[in-house]
Formats: sequence, C-alpha cells, structure tokens
Amino acid sequence: GCAVADSALNPLEVTKIKLQLQVVGHPVYQTGMFSCMRQCAVEDGVLRGLYMPGLTATLIRAMTYTAFRVGAYPTVRDRVAPGDPDSLPTKLLSGAATGGMASAVFCPVDMVRIRLQADSGTAGCDGVLRTGLRRGRR
Repeated sequence: GCAVADSALNPLEVTKIKLQLQVVGHPVYQTGMFSCMRQCAVEDGVLRGLYMPGLTATLIRAMTYTAFRVGAYPTVRDRVAPGDPDSLPTKLLSGAATGGMASAVFCPVDMVRIRLQADSGTAGCDGVLRTGLRRGRR
C-alpha cells in the first residue's frame, strides 16, 4: 500500500524537491508546481524527468520504513503499557515512538532519495548536464 502510494506520488515529490533546491535569483525551473512538472516532462520526458528520479530509493524507504513501524509496534506497545495495550494513550505513544525510531533509522535512505531526485537531469555527449538543477556542470 505505502509503496504504491509513494510510487504514484513520486512526480510530485520530484517537483517539490527541484523547486525547493533552486538557488534564489537564478531559477532553473519555472515557479509553480504544474509549470515545473511541464518543464521537466518537456526537457527529460515524463518517465525520466518525473517518475524515475529516486524511485528505487523511494520504494526501498517506503517498504523498510513501514515494515519497521508495523513490526516494532506490538513490542513497543507491550513495553509501554503491559496491562492496558488497547488504551488510546498507549496507542498514541507506541505509534509515535515507532514512527520516530523508523524516521531516525531510515533518514539516510531519505537523504539518498532526495539527492537522486535533485540531481536528475540529462547529460550531453561531453558529460555536461543539459537539464536539471545542475545544468551546465559536469
């Protein structure tokens, strides 16, 4: 479920990352979500420009993060309140604890995902990037 949703929303995530990482005063992409998506699709194609950047890291993060949270939840819940595992405070605290632990553990995967999404672009025969945030550089 989570991996499917993250895959479907990857173009929005790629667009968000590209817009956030632009240098102020030297924009590479047009302002606005849809304008940026259109520009990425025209320059690199829909698959290569929007869907593929960081998709593998996105899927790995989604599956491992969710598996960690779901797998650790019963253990944390039983340690938080051994006598009353069904109370709302126990569920909230256990969910927050497992989510926080998973975020800390899988932060490096998130960083890889962001770098792959930000650095995507097409290079020419000379190795110089023609598109993307780092266009004009090797």
